[in-house]
Amino acid sequence: MSAAGPAPARILETGFGAGLHFLNTWQAWRNAGARTGLLHYAGITARPLPSEALLQAAAHDVALQPLVQQLAAQWFGLMPGFHRMVFEDGAVLLTLCVGETRAMLRAQEFSADAVWLHDEPADPAEWDLHALKSIARLCRRGAVLSASSAHGGLLPHLASCGFAPPGDQPSSPAGHWSAVFAPGWAPRGPRRDAGPEPGTAVVVGGGLSGAAAANSLARRGWQVQVLDAAPQPAAGASGLPAGLLAPHQSPDDSLLSRLIRAGVRITLQQARALLREGVDWQASGALEHRLDALQSLPPAPDKALAPWSREASSEDKLQARLPAEAPALWHASAAWIKPATLVHAWLDHPRISWRGGSVVARVEST
Repeated sequence: MSAAGPAPARILETGFGAGLHFLNTWQAWRNAGARTGLLHYAGITARPLPSEALLQAAAHDVALQPLVQQLAAQWFGLMPGFHRMVFEDGAVLLTLCVGETRAMLRAQEFSADAVWLHDEPADPAEWDLHALKSIARLCRRGAVLSASSAHGGLLPHLASCGFAPPGDQPSSPAGHWSAVFAPGWAPRGPRRDAGPEPGTAVVVGGGLSGAAAANSLARRGWQVQVLDAAPQPAAGASGLPAGLLAPHQSPDDSLLSRLIRAGVRITLQQARALLREGVDWQASGALEHRLDALQSLPPAPDKALAPWSREASSEDKLQARLPAEAPALWHASAAWIKPATLVHAWLDHPRISWRGGSVVARVEST
């Protein structure tokens, strides 16, 4: 996984740090001319570094500057959980997993072609047999696990999990070693085989959901036909003049809050890439008057929450003509958007065809 060769399609890193492995892999993907393929990189970090640390870590490499600048621009609001960042028109995906390593590994639904093992754990017992089994569960047969060093107890555990010992592999750069996932048994789980090769797909519905699904498939190489009973896209609620993107907050940072923040992040990325700011959308922020007067932020909110939401100030309330005692939140990352414009932008792809006036009576499996 060096910068000299093509990058594997799906990579898992257990210690994302300042993101240098990701940036070098992204650069390798560019250099290899692999821009037609999808690169999906999943990185785990317990505590995200500030964006300034990312910029400083890559400052020595001129080639990485445009990449780290793009990464730093999306490096905000990294609360515990999963965060998807999109680059290269959707061809490079970064899934940043914020939390304790073992918990994040258990929560993964990922099939890795390569793994970068964080080889200097804060806890010497971090890579025990159970932890390495969690990694093996996420590997495709033939996946390469790499690190810069290996302590004595690691190698037997790797062999028990189905990884070929480093000594069986070709020589690697000084200080580095690798192992290949080649178990002598049939691994359990549904994620062992490669997914279907891009083919043809039909999406029923030409609103926001259908257009988003069609665009995602097309970016992955599928030929997509979109069917809708209406003659034009965005004929239903997606055709409203404007919509509001705003995060959801809860005292326990519930799954719903995390899911909606992820959706807002992705939609803002897409708006910046596809729409005209100030015409089709605008990151204006929004004040939410909490009519139920219930506590809506965690009692001791993580500082990473600040780019998303905070308690509204007296000035915020005054501008909204609310009394000073009114319960309210200011959502700094909220935006207004013209949903129909986004629908049309998603469907404007060479691999997507539109077929309006088509009523779908039933769906049959073949």
